[in-house]
Amino acid sequence: MSDISVRPLDVLDDAEYAAAYDVFERAEKHGRGAYGSIMGPDSLRSGFTRPTSMQARWAWTARRGGAIAGLGALSLPLTDNRHLCYVDVSVAPEHRRAGVGSALLDRLELAARTAGRRVLIGEVTAPIAAESWPGAEFAKARGYAVALHEAHEVLELPLAADRLRAEPRDGYRILSWRDRCPDEWVAAYCDLLRSFTEEAPTGDLDMEPTDWTVEQLQVEEQRRIDRGRRSYASVAVSPEGRLVGYTEIVLLPDNADAHQEETLVRPEHRGHRLGVAIKAANLRQLQSDAPDRRRIHTYVSPGNDAMNAVNHTLGFTPVEYCDEWQRDLSAT
Repeated sequence: MSDISVRPLDVLDDAEYAAAYDVFERAEKHGRGAYGSIMGPDSLRSGFTRPTSMQARWAWTARRGGAIAGLGALSLPLTDNRHLCYVDVSVAPEHRRAGVGSALLDRLELAARTAGRRVLIGEVTAPIAAESWPGAEFAKARGYAVALHEAHEVLELPLAADRLRAEPRDGYRILSWRDRCPDEWVAAYCDLLRSFTEEAPTGDLDMEPTDWTVEQLQVEEQRRIDRGRRSYASVAVSPEGRLVGYTEIVLLPDNADAHQEETLVRPEHRGHRLGVAIKAANLRQLQSDAPDRRRIHTYVSPGNDAMNAVNHTLGFTPVEYCDEWQRDLSAT
């Protein structure tokens, strides 16, 4: 690896950033066909140039023969899970198996140790039909193990109106909003967000729940708006007037697709058709406001029977597998 050098990415240098983004885009889409939906250049850049109180994000480039051959990124949670960080390694297809990925991961792991982080988590997505995948082979060789297995599913848009007529039963009702949670619901909404991190399948990931506060939520909402993102939320309200379920979709300004984020119905309120009702309501809101979106992406555990049933009803189709690979640095 003597011809490989690693240095911090200068995100304010337009030419350097453009070259790094080109590597990122080609690496992430390579071999994934139409489903390699990624952040556009402005969205990815803003993650590095606009730090938040909840997360820090750093990046390095690997150069080979003078050209940028790989991009590595490290994301550090700041308000919870301060024992871990997320790693991303992207290597241009023509520079693979030459030590570029290893040089980048060495630098990311060093930065994680220096920051006092013990656990590293990285994501590898591969087509369902693939018998083996370079990213998975690389992660395994570097001492990482699969901690969470999910399916990447897509829903082609637009959907006919009769596909989205699902309504809740037994006196429950649905509320929807865009970008900001209404003030009268914000505290209850934070309770639901905290519940998701406690109840969602996390496999063997060494993670703790995110303790959402009203201030954190409102800061995050403003950050999305400032970065040109749009978000759509729909919630289920019980006959007693309590928020008992939610779902959210996020749109990036430089991506033609939509991204389904978290969905949760509290266990004691399941069986009233709430999951499909809140998702259908949110899709109606999305299609009315952003009819240009071509598909929506989501990730779900194969063992999450309730959510898989909802997704099947709406027409989501599995297209890839997405694995979270984890390594505990203190074990070595």
